[in-house]
Amino acid sequence: MTHHLRNLGLLIFLFLLLQSCISNRAFQTARTVPKHEIGLGFGTGTQTSKYISSFSDGTPGDTSELGGFTAEIFARYGLGERMDAGFYASLPGSLGLDAKYQWIGDAESKLAVSSGLGFGYNNSEYDSRNLESISVLELIVPMYISYHPLPNWGIYASPRFKYHVYGLDNLSYFGGIAGLRFGQKNGLFIEYCYLEPSSDRVYSNQAQLNIGLGIGIP
Repeated sequence: MTHHLRNLGLLIFLFLLLQSCISNRAFQTARTVPKHEIGLGFGTGTQTSKYISSFSDGTPGDTSELGGFTAEIFARYGLGERMDAGFYASLPGSLGLDAKYQWIGDAESKLAVSSGLGFGYNNSEYDSRNLESISVLELIVPMYISYHPLPNWGIYASPRFKYHVYGLDNLSYFGGIAGLRFGQKNGLFIEYCYLEPSSDRVYSNQAQLNIGLGIGIP
């Protein structure tokens, strides 16, 4: 336990060094971290999106390609036999907290289903209309479904709804994440995220390919 706390302290220290793009990732299956245990991880991803500026009458203006590279650290803690919580911090600049409850299956069952809730913050989203960075608040409502045919690999999907608040503006996204996990206690995650916005007047769809390593994260 002391070793886990030392590792968590190191992650928090790194988190404080990070500057605070919204992170479209899961890096977890529907299973939860065992009660009172801590899981740690890091990952990376490449993302693409489009910023679409438009005039007040809705006439399209300039379209700018957005994208780049993200790097992330994350951790999860088992709150109970079927519930865990976690945080993440990523470059170029987002952080968040989330929790999920597993209501189908357990740590050994082949099928697992969970529901969750998360919150995020980002202060490096670029507003090309005003040539400045803006802060973004994010609400995430995900579901996790995973199938584990063998002890050392699993398939998972995470349909989700996201709600972004940009100052006085807001935007909803619908979509999901599909991925593979390889390993038993420690796992390699490979996943793809695709999200569609409720309106295409500002941003187009978001796509992101991720790869991560979770230590003690099912």
